[in-house]
Amino acid sequence: MHTWMNTNSLLILTALIGCGSNVKNGEDTGFDLGTPFDADADADADADADADNNVGPDIDIDSPGDGDIFGIAEAITFTASVSDDNDAPSLLQLTWSSDRQGAIGDDPATSSGSAELEIMGLEIGTHNITLSAVDTDGVSSSDTVVIRVQDGEADADADADADADADWDDMDGDGYTFYEDCDDYDPETYPGAEEICDGYDNNCDGDADTEYWDAYEPNELMATAYDLGEIDEDWLSGSVASLTVENLTLDSPYDEDWFTWDADDDWGESPEPAVYLVGDSWTYYIVELYAAAWDTTHPIASKEGFGDQVITQDDDFPEDFSISVFDAGWDIWWVSVRTDTSIWSEEVCENGEYDLTIES
Repeated sequence: MHTWMNTNSLLILTALIGCGSNVKNGEDTGFDLGTPFDADADADADADADADNNVGPDIDIDSPGDGDIFGIAEAITFTASVSDDNDAPSLLQLTWSSDRQGAIGDDPATSSGSAELEIMGLEIGTHNITLSAVDTDGVSSSDTVVIRVQDGEADADADADADADADWDDMDGDGYTFYEDCDDYDPETYPGAEEICDGYDNNCDGDADTEYWDAYEPNELMATAYDLGEIDEDWLSGSVASLTVENLTLDSPYDEDWFTWDADDDWGESPEPAVYLVGDSWTYYIVELYAAAWDTTHPIASKEGFGDQVITQDDDFPEDFSISVFDAGWDIWWVSVRTDTSIWSEEVCENGEYDLTIES
């Protein structure tokens, strides 16, 4: 009897121990009994949730302020405040950098969140100084201040001096602030400047080289092609209709001249389009012919080279190409003219003109 009681006690004790855990063969049974397994799982879930909600460090550069000016021999002290919801400020990885000179400092913040950098030797010019911080989860944030370093000593009253403020706002010294100037780093570009044929908007009117546009601009795309109307001769006459567009220009390296026309293809006739370009010997022309009944993603024929260019159906269309006299769907055509951007020069814009004759 004594032996039986001990055996049963052992069985009961074993059962109780087994019921005291929700882990079976290393797997969670689904019952939360407050065991270490569940505590670890909850901790992992909380950590994942914290990581998902991590918005990154908070950074504010306190000084100097935007627009402050310093002499090249002057020591500049940058101060900032940093904090993070999950990490102590001293654990954040800080990097100070200049857009002109790269990384310039990486001293950590204090435990109270103060960050400081003192530096000499920033080169003359405008600097975008950025302080970036990365927390232990790898989430980063940054803040930027814009300063200028000039030769000699900085005016101690520069911030209050209207002339200094005007100099700061007008980076290229052309009399227009960066609020007004479309390129405040180029003294030749400002509102009202002379438009130079160089592919850029010199006078800040929103368009480049408009003074050098031909009469059919803007027509840079197939969708904005200049419509020449119908170019077609009555098939009973047996002749070919033609139209010439004169005094065309390529006013920038990226200028394209697109024209479209209706060949009025009827049953019993074939359009047989042809394009004749008469141009300058110093201009490289790329001429492409498209048809709506073909495949408008690529030309049906093309020619390129310096000076005059000619495209005809007999010489330049695909060998197996033919238009049946019973097919009346070849109405709409396009021609585009452009140049090689690497060859274009201001002379092409200022002195180069070409004429385009279309037959169909």
